[in-house]
Amino acid sequence: MSSIFDTIHHRLSQAIQCTDIPEDVFNGLRYPEKTLAVNLVIRRDDRSFVNFKAWRCQYDSSRGPTKGGIRFHPSVCMDEVMHLAFLMTIKCAIAGLPFGGAKGGVCVDVKKLSEHELERLARAYIKAFASMVGPDKDIPAPDMYTGGAVLAWMADEFDRIQGKKYRAALTGKPVAMNGSQGRIEATGLGGYYVLNTMIESGLCSGESLKIGFQGFGNVASFCARYLAEDGHRIVAVSDSSACLFCAEGLDVEALIRYKDEQRRFSDYEQEKVEVLEPAEVLTIDCDILAPAALADQIHKDNAGQIKASVILELANAPVTEEADSILQDNNVVVIPDVLANSGGVIVSYFEWVQNRTGDYWQKEYVFERLRKQIEKAAADVVCCKEEYQVESLRTAAYILALKEIAEVIMAKNVK
Repeated sequence: MSSIFDTIHHRLSQAIQCTDIPEDVFNGLRYPEKTLAVNLVIRRDDRSFVNFKAWRCQYDSSRGPTKGGIRFHPSVCMDEVMHLAFLMTIKCAIAGLPFGGAKGGVCVDVKKLSEHELERLARAYIKAFASMVGPDKDIPAPDMYTGGAVLAWMADEFDRIQGKKYRAALTGKPVAMNGSQGRIEATGLGGYYVLNTMIESGLCSGESLKIGFQGFGNVASFCARYLAEDGHRIVAVSDSSACLFCAEGLDVEALIRYKDEQRRFSDYEQEKVEVLEPAEVLTIDCDILAPAALADQIHKDNAGQIKASVILELANAPVTEEADSILQDNNVVVIPDVLANSGGVIVSYFEWVQNRTGDYWQKEYVFERLRKQIEKAAADVVCCKEEYQVESLRTAAYILALKEIAEVIMAKNVK
């Protein structure tokens, strides 16, 4: 059995053991409903051909059409896609969305593609999986290295294949193509709202917190901006080249401008700012650590060195199962990914609703609806933790999700 399913089964069983949720629910989530693997062939600008492995997984559709992003990254593999689709299933249930979970991916280094080659790849992907996609079947969205431009090409290609306009078939589109206001900020802003809810609930403290971010892409930069505006100190940020550290607090706006110029942190020079190795961001002295890069960054070999008292999982699965146990023993509160980074899928849901109704919302209204929905989800997880007397927020989140999924499954079937 793949290690990915070992992790899925373990986390499901931890939640099921604490409740009276039927074993049938667990069995139904042990493996995905459907996973399709294809070989994408595109022509390079020099007229040669190149192949890329690609996948789409629809994990569970109990609660509605499946929903999940498409990731372009050289580390993407089928196990990762299935794991991320499982997490989307849990995430949508916690957020109260009428969706199941899905995910897609292509094993590719987009930095080695021209813009024209990237467009051909985006169109080839949606062409290969068009039979799975649709506003009532499976709704793709952006993920790592697939932003608005990639989704615009995909949406255009899907419409061309179908011979009609399907505004709600994909989300995360540019606003000019019926995308939602606020989608770019959504995941980072959602993480900010979740953290504030946890502070208000008493699960973590504070005023003027010291915060470190592993990764400084779209999600981390927006979350850092909102937290800095509240008076918290962003003491460390990292990219793949370096970690920047300043005990007095970094200038977040200056760093955002620096990264917009596509510059590496290893070249950053400013008085009082130390340039460290990238991995050092995980073990710096801070109150809150926000991993916002790749999976499995906090593991059994470094979990014991974590100095933060709270981990805000902005990335998907940044903490391994073994590290979870170590952090729990060390009284480190982990705010799980299935809650902390759900702002993106919530606003994707808003886009789907707007596309279907033709009623488009202003950014302020989107943000207010996001705040209410994600704060409710965070409060529900806290209540679940207290009700079932479980030690971790992750287990509480899984209990909440399984209860939501079980309710639908039981309603559909004769008792």
